[in-house]
Amino acid sequence: MLYKTKFYMQLPATLEDTSIAPGFKNEMDEYFDAVLGDKKTLGVLLRGSDYLTNSLGSLRKMATVEQMTPKIHQWMEEYGYEKIFLATEDSDILSKMRKEFGKDMVALAQDRLSASDLKSGQIITDYEKETGGENYAAKLEDTTINYFYALYILSKCDAFLCSGQCNGWDNVVSLNSGRFEHCYKFTVGVTGDPMTEDWKEVRQVTAGMISRASYPTSKAFFMTYRFDLAEKVCPDKVMEAWNKTLKAYPYMSYGVIARNGRLVLTENPLPFIIRETGEVIEPFERAGNFHTVTFAYLGQTLWIYADLVPIDEIGFNRVMETFFYHYYCLVDCKEYTVPDGVFTEKDGPVPGQDTDGYLNVDAVDPSSMLENMKASDSFILPEFSDKSEVFANKSDCRGYCLSVPSDEMMAHAREAGGSPMSVLAVTFSKALQRVHPENTRAIKVLSSVSIRKVMGNDNSLLHQVVHAMYDFAPSDLSEKSDTELNQAYRTFLKSFSSEENIRMLSGVYRGICEGYTKAFAYGALDKITMEQRQNAGISYGVSYVGTLRTGGYGNRIRMTAFHLMPEKSISLKVTEVGDTFYIDWYQGFHDTAYILAMRDVLSDMGMKGLMIERVE
Repeated sequence: MLYKTKFYMQLPATLEDTSIAPGFKNEMDEYFDAVLGDKKTLGVLLRGSDYLTNSLGSLRKMATVEQMTPKIHQWMEEYGYEKIFLATEDSDILSKMRKEFGKDMVALAQDRLSASDLKSGQIITDYEKETGGENYAAKLEDTTINYFYALYILSKCDAFLCSGQCNGWDNVVSLNSGRFEHCYKFTVGVTGDPMTEDWKEVRQVTAGMISRASYPTSKAFFMTYRFDLAEKVCPDKVMEAWNKTLKAYPYMSYGVIARNGRLVLTENPLPFIIRETGEVIEPFERAGNFHTVTFAYLGQTLWIYADLVPIDEIGFNRVMETFFYHYYCLVDCKEYTVPDGVFTEKDGPVPGQDTDGYLNVDAVDPSSMLENMKASDSFILPEFSDKSEVFANKSDCRGYCLSVPSDEMMAHAREAGGSPMSVLAVTFSKALQRVHPENTRAIKVLSSVSIRKVMGNDNSLLHQVVHAMYDFAPSDLSEKSDTELNQAYRTFLKSFSSEENIRMLSGVYRGICEGYTKAFAYGALDKITMEQRQNAGISYGVSYVGTLRTGGYGNRIRMTAFHLMPEKSISLKVTEVGDTFYIDWYQGFHDTAYILAMRDVLSDMGMKGLMIERVE
């Protein structure tokens, strides 16, 4: 199989003062004198646009306005700079810098664009060719002149700050010939965010590299939980309950940051985040204070955003059990009986919460497994036929909650000789086939299987799952009984979950994690992520997270949404809370046909108390 890839090589700059035509140089000198004169000036080069839409690696990751402004303010005050000359091609960056520095900042008057104008992987020159039309030559000339103006004026400033490694940095330093009083280039892709440089390192991320390689490294790969509670959320009690939870699970207090080419967990001194808003507060960035977990609430709805790099959904389920126990004890001013298996602050730090079971076996070469993940002859929904974009826009995604009474779900599972997991996999596959009866290809279902029991680290919060892929043949879905389908799936899952297979796969996953760690260090992880995603076969995620163990407050908690990042797929995450199974459904397109078909299949199986809700 052949893969077509673009390769860009950027050569060291050799632009020097003597290489500029005297007339052009005089023109730029006049501009500098007219605009900045004898003002002591700090030059700032802040790249955005195509540096944000392309995976250029950690060495060329640009610092953001928020990351650069503290040092800009520091230099302005410490060294007495009166003006800032900003060079940027990005309109969003210009707006943020104007808001921050106002009249103290000067920038060229030029046409600018933002990252949102560009397609994923597109560079500025391609965009200008695509949109320039008959005026392309004139626009190219303007762009080139503005580029040289910006670099030359930066080189005449008293000091220079640059957002990261780019040709602009090389050219400005070359033009200046060592005359800058102070000169600094940010390297956030290697050294991490400047805010975190003094934070105490706890440990390197190991198992979590699986999750980190699932989504571009510029964004957090996080789980979104939505709980609709019976009463209004009390934010003070949420904060107090979370602090109690951290006494049992201190691992959850750490931040995930890049440091010296590694992804590490550090102690995090920043304040707890809970806000009254319906907007996402991402962990792993400044808005979320780099916390592993952030909270938001509106009325009776509580959202929890959890970074999927240091944890998985099964581990975090245990954390939420502890959190809700403390929350309802505080809200109700009573001491509930602790549910079996749930830890509280009185237990102190839970042993083994950061144990990585992958490391209990030797690494295994993962190449054969990765080869099997490539595109296969399985059923692809029409909505996924265009694979030019792997990830969906959030505005195109849809979330639903299909709730089923626990007694009805369990009664059918027993009748069919299955389990909640097998019932979910079977009914989901039947739903897809019901909407597309013309399909003759296997429906591939991907499910998470915990390694904790086999590897002896049951309390671990880390990413400790392997993934089981099962093919449902359309003929089996139409001809075999529920009992036959459930038992076949359970037989497969039992074999998959054997100690021998789990230990072998743990070695494979260790090998994958170690490979991703090396790729991250060299700034190549994003490129690998996108290539693997684009070449992977389509599967549909159906995972049974288990029961959220609660006390007498269980039916006051409705788990109406649980999903990961938006992508072109369908994902089901299923959790039992109180007396209800919550099938939290997330898809990267508009349509209700599939969720309605799932409801109808469950109804045909005798389940009556079904309810569908549209959720964000």
